Amino acid sequence: MDRNSCKATGNFFPLGVYWPWEDKRTGVNARAAGLEVWDYTGKMMELLQDHHVNFVWVIHMPVDELPRFCQIAAGYRIKVVASTDIEKMLADYSPGTIDRVVGELVAKWRNLDALIGYVGFDEPLGMDLQVVNSMQDAFHRHDPARFFTVVSRPHEAPLAMHHLNADQICIDPYPFFHEKAPWNDDNSQIASKERHLTRLENVAYLRDKYRKSCWFMPQGFAEFAGKGYFDRERDQIAVLPGSFINWRMPTIEEYAWLIWSALVRGYNGIITFVLLPGGIPEKEDFLNEYGQNHIVQSTEWWGEKANVEKLTYIDKETALITRGLTPSPQMKKMSEIFAALSPLADKLTTARPLYPLVFSEKPYCTRTFTADDNGIIAVIVNDDLGGKRRGKLFLLPAVTRVTDLLTGKDVVIREDQGFGTIETELAPGEGTIIEIETGELTHSLLASFDFSAVEAQDQPLWERINCKLVNSVEGSGVPGLMPDDARHPAFLVKDFRDRFSRKFCPDRFKGQFFLYLEGTGCLNVACLDEHDAQLVAQVWKGIPFRLPVETKSIRIELADCNSVINRISIVYCEMDWCNE
Repeated sequence: MDRNSCKATGNFFPLGVYWPWEDKRTGVNARAAGLEVWDYTGKMMELLQDHHVNFVWVIHMPVDELPRFCQIAAGYRIKVVASTDIEKMLADYSPGTIDRVVGELVAKWRNLDALIGYVGFDEPLGMDLQVVNSMQDAFHRHDPARFFTVVSRPHEAPLAMHHLNADQICIDPYPFFHEKAPWNDDNSQIASKERHLTRLENVAYLRDKYRKSCWFMPQGFAEFAGKGYFDRERDQIAVLPGSFINWRMPTIEEYAWLIWSALVRGYNGIITFVLLPGGIPEKEDFLNEYGQNHIVQSTEWWGEKANVEKLTYIDKETALITRGLTPSPQMKKMSEIFAALSPLADKLTTARPLYPLVFSEKPYCTRTFTADDNGIIAVIVNDDLGGKRRGKLFLLPAVTRVTDLLTGKDVVIREDQGFGTIETELAPGEGTIIEIETGELTHSLLASFDFSAVEAQDQPLWERINCKLVNSVEGSGVPGLMPDDARHPAFLVKDFRDRFSRKFCPDRFKGQFFLYLEGTGCLNVACLDEHDAQLVAQVWKGIPFRLPVETKSIRIELADCNSVINRISIVYCEMDWCNE
C-alpha cells in the first residue's frame, strides 16, 4: 500500500517558513503592526509571496481556525501543512481513538485547497514512533490524497528513518549556538560547521538507505530564556543577568550556507525556522515594571544553565521577521535564494544522487544528481564563509556541455591534463546549480566507498571489488577514515580492472579509469600492475586523475595524522579519445 502519497502535489519543492500561530508570536507581532490577527495574516501572506515563499508549516493552529488560514493562503498561491497538536487531542493512543480523532479532523479540513499534508508529532522520541505510524495510517485511510510528515532532530533521525512509515521526513539541525551555550566544547563557526556537515551527511546516507525524501529546516532564529528588552538607542536586544542564551542568529553568509549545504546533499525542500519572533518589550516599559538592576531567577530547566552574568546585548533579529511586518536581512537573503530556486523546482524535487561527473577542490563542494526528466545536474557550494572564491571544477571526459541554471548561460569548458574544466565565482556560503549534457558513450561507477557513512559496510565497494584495510585502525573514524597517533592506515583496492573486464569488457578496454578521492590533507597513491610494481606515486591534491592503463590495484595511504579519507570513487569512462 502506498502509505504516503504525494501525488496530489506533483513535483512540489517547498520553499517555506515555519509559522507558530500562538499569541506570543503571531498575536504580539500583529499588535506591533497595529493590525487585527486575520488582517495581519493577510499582510504576512502577501509579504511571503513577495519573498518567493510557496509553503507554510503552521503549528499550534486551533482546528476551527485552520480553514480561514488556508483560505487566505490559497489567495496567495501558498500551500500549507498543518500541525494542530493532534497528540493533545487523544484521550489515549489506542488505534480506535486515533482513527476517530483523525476522522473528525479530516471531515473539517478535507476541502481546503491550500492544505497539502498533515504533521504528526513535533520531534517525536523513539517511544512515540508507533503512535506516529498509527496516526499516518489513520490519515491515509481518511484522506489518501494528502501526505503525512514529521520533523525529527538529527540525533533521532536513525530511529525515525528506520521505524517510521512516512516517506517524507523533515530534519532540523540548528548548529549555531551562542558562544557560552553548554552543549559543545567549541561553539566557534568552524566547529559548528563541522558538526553540521557530519549530521547532514549521516542523515542523507540514512535517507538514501531507507529510500526516504528529506526536507531541511535551516536555522533562522536566535533564542534565549529569561528576560530582555529592546534598546532602541542601540538597536539591539538587552538580555538580563540570570538568563540563558542558547542559539545565536546565523549571519547572512551562514544562513545562505545552511540552505546550499543541504541542497548539495540532495535535500528536496527548505522550510526555515522560524518566521516570527516572540514579544520583546521596549526598554522603558521593562524598566518601569522591573527596575534598573533586575536579576533573573528561575526554577525551570535552564535556570541551572544560566550563562548571562551581566547585561548582554544581542542582535535584534531573532527570527525571519524582525518585528511586526519588517523582514530581517536573513529573510531578504532567503528571498534571493528562493527566487533563484523556484524555476528549478521540478529538477530539485526529483533529484537523486548519481556517481560524480563533476569534482571540486576545497573550499567548493559539489555533488551530481539525476532527475526524472533524465537530466543531470550538479549543485555547487562555496564552504568558505570568509570571502568570495573563484574555483575550478573538473569534469569527466564524457561531459560535452554545461549550463548555469541560475543565469541560463552556457559555461565554457576547457581542457586541463585530460579533464574538462570550468570556473565559477561564488560569494561566501553561496551556491549554484549547473546542468550537464554528456555524450552517448558509457559511464560506469565501479566503486564508491563512503567512510563517513553510518554503516560503511553497506557501501557497494565491499560487494563489488576486492578490497581491504591494510592496517588496523582504532581512531575516531568519524567523519572519514582517520589515522591514530601511532600509524597511518592504507586502503587497498585489489584487482578492480580484472573484475571489471570479466563482467563488461571481455575483449578490450575502450575507455579509461579515473580515481577520485574526497577528504582533507595529503594522501599517497600507488598504482600497482600485475606484478605489484609501483607505477605511480603521487600526493593527492583533491582532483580526479586518470589511472595508468596497466593499473590493476590501488593502494591509498594517509600521509600524516592530519589526513582524512571521506570517499573513494573509481569511475570508468568509455571515450575513444581516452586511448589516444
